[in-house]
Amino acid sequence: AGGEVFLYADVALLHFLLDVLTKEWLARMQGYAGSVLRLEAAEEGRFIRLSLSSSVSIYTEEEVREIFTPDASRYVYLLCKEIVRETDKLNNYCGCRIEMESLPDAGCRIGFTVPKYE
Repeated sequence: AGGEVFLYADVALLHFLLDVLTKEWLARMQGYAGSVLRLEAAEEGRFIRLSLSSSVSIYTEEEVREIFTPDASRYVYLLCKEIVRETDKLNNYCGCRIEMESLPDAGCRIGFTVPKYE
């Protein structure tokens, strides 16, 4: 492995999405000594999945379930969801998704997919 992979995505929007999520998660992680924030990328068929995960639980189970529902307090996540939706729509590539989950060993992860350039 170890080859380069290219994405079909608007660079400015992808940068904005990662910047917003990283800042939001780092702000929530303040005060948790030894906490780690990790960004990973992996190929998934015709897509690249980018995942941001925290080593500590920074969201409750209820927050995780409702993170993408319309509410002014969650506008950052609604914006991220719209960026992923537009990436899907503009590239005519059904399948781009964004989701958030709690991790069994504490922590949580948010992941989204963008089309892979083939």
